[in-house]
Order: sequence, then C-alpha cells, then structure tokens
Amino acid sequence: MTLVTNRVSFSFAVATNSHYGKPMSQMPTRLTDLARSTSTRILGFSSADEKLEIRLRDIGFAEGDRVEPLHFGLFGRNPMSVRLNGAIIALRREDAAAILVEPANT
Repeated sequence: MTLVTNRVSFSFAVATNSHYGKPMSQMPTRLTDLARSTSTRILGFSSADEKLEIRLRDIGFAEGDRVEPLHFGLFGRNPMSVRLNGAIIALRREDAAAILVEPANT
C-alpha cells in the first residue's frame, strides 16, 4: 500500500498473518472478547496465576471443550454466563479473560 502526502511517498505492508504463522482471523481470542452465542473451542489459558488456572480446570474448563458466551452483566459486562459442554456456568470477567478460544469447527 502506498500513501503520498506533500510529495513524500510512504510504502507499508498490511499484515494478514500473525507472527505465529496463522491468519489473524484464526488467532486465539479471550473468552471475554466474544459476542453472545459465539460457539468456540478452548485452546488454553493465558493467566500467569497458576491458582486461577487450577480453579478453572476444577470447574471443568479444559483444552478442546466447546464454550459459548450466553449473557453479560449490566455493569462492565460482569459477571458473564457461558455454556460449557451443556452446563451453564457464571464467571467473573477477570477469570474468563484468562481463557483462550478459537472458532469451533461445526
């Protein structure tokens, strides 16, 4: 792409792939960034807090499971409810932000 301003030309490339080699549309997303009723699959956890990851796993979150945001709270979209393998679970937004997801293959 080229941009010309006052006789100065700038050229730059528009990135279509991430530094992970995947198209940017297929990059992991946080569960909190999704719209309602978006079916996704859990890729992993991004929290540096090991206790939070253990707590999420105890609740039932695991890699490969299907998860779908159902409802967000009125104030700050907190808490949120999700469907996880058929069960409905309420999560604090801070906890849900540690869950990385990708679009589910139907």
